[in-house]
Amino acid sequence: MLRELRGTEHQVTTGLTVVNVSTGQHLTDHMTAEIVMRDFTDEEMETSIASGTPMDKAGAYAVQDTVFRPATLRGGCYTNVVGLPLCRMLEMLRELGYQPPPYLPASVGSQCLGFCPFMDHSEVEE
Repeated sequence: MLRELRGTEHQVTTGLTVVNVSTGQHLTDHMTAEIVMRDFTDEEMETSIASGTPMDKAGAYAVQDTVFRPATLRGGCYTNVVGLPLCRMLEMLRELGYQPPPYLPASVGSQCLGFCPFMDHSEVEE
């Protein structure tokens, strides 16, 4: 899988449904992010495989991998690529009447290309 993705661009799409179990009301949505894979060497790939990191990852890589650094977010939501689009999930929870704890931001965008309170901007190249 890593050989097929090496040096390419692709999309990562995550679907999510949030249900208010008290009312039965639910929302379903999806988010898509644009990813650019760098042209890593076979040696870098084999080192990553030997570490075990790719073994539990969709696509056999982690965008947040600080050692191998195989991928860069080009657009979309960083947390979507990691596994769950937190920004959109929080918006959906609010739409269903959930009031988050006060320490969470009052407004987060559903696209994390710019600022996202859940994203470590030092790890993502824009």
